[in-house]
Amino acid sequence: MKKTKPIEIVRSKEEQLIDRLADAVSQKLTDRQANRPETDEELSESVLLQPWMLPRPIAASIRNLLPITHWQKWADVYEEYGCFKCGRKDVPHQSLGLCMGCYGMLMSRSKAAIVKGVEEKKGQPSVSEMRAQLT
Repeated sequence: MKKTKPIEIVRSKEEQLIDRLADAVSQKLTDRQANRPETDEELSESVLLQPWMLPRPIAASIRNLLPITHWQKWADVYEEYGCFKCGRKDVPHQSLGLCMGCYGMLMSRSKAAIVKGVEEKKGQPSVSEMRAQLT
């Protein structure tokens, strides 16, 4: 009788990245359900400028799925028109079509608004608490 080797299924890079993305999302949900407090860095990564500022493993998985042209468009727009906010072309492009100064201002304002929103919501019931009251 002839011995046969088992068939090994080779998964594509995209399938592997999607699995890694799903694992990272699952881990994030598990951490949240365990009521583990987020660090400042994790909070910044999880809420700033979604979907660009996702946790590193998820962001890396998504970035690997996107074509280079998706990221190059911001530099192309900046080169053609300058910064979205101030219109300057004489300073280097930082990210998302913004120069370093405007990008820094966007990040600072985003963080301040998020902190203010969190502080205003202190003492309010969470969604799960409200659902529990309804049932």
